[in-house]
Amino acid sequence: MHYTSVLFDLDGTLLDTLGDLTAAMNRTLTRHGLPERTRQQMRTALGNGARRLMELSVPTGTDSALFETLLAEYNADYAAHCRIETAPYPGVAALLRTLHAQGRKLAIVSNKPDEAMRPPTNSTELVTSCSRARPDPRQRPWQHRCAEPRPASAEESG
Repeated sequence: MHYTSVLFDLDGTLLDTLGDLTAAMNRTLTRHGLPERTRQQMRTALGNGARRLMELSVPTGTDSALFETLLAEYNADYAAHCRIETAPYPGVAALLRTLHAQGRKLAIVSNKPDEAMRPPTNSTELVTSCSRARPDPRQRPWQHRCAEPRPASAEESG
């Protein structure tokens, strides 16, 4: 099948964001005297949004008010520092240019806030932000958020 469109996830597919995500979480946790997370712990906890990441990062039984404070602080910290270590994986820029030159429509589907969706390099400007939220991670994101491309002619990567 010839795909006319390709939809990419952002974290872990186009961009290596693990360093900035880990640093923001650890700054937030240490401000409150909580234990830091390793990169591997963060890697295994990623994929379902900031709230779930925080749930997996704080000790069991954390007070709900403290949890909400931590989540707000983490979101603000990450937004302010989301482009320090973040970079495209090797080969991503060339891949996007090739797909674009072939006439394919490219889109990013992510649960990241808008600020973190802005590309850190010119190479990813070829990708149009289609969505910033996945209402249900079990469903194909374009079913709810994208009028184009149609699922029959699109491939999701990531």
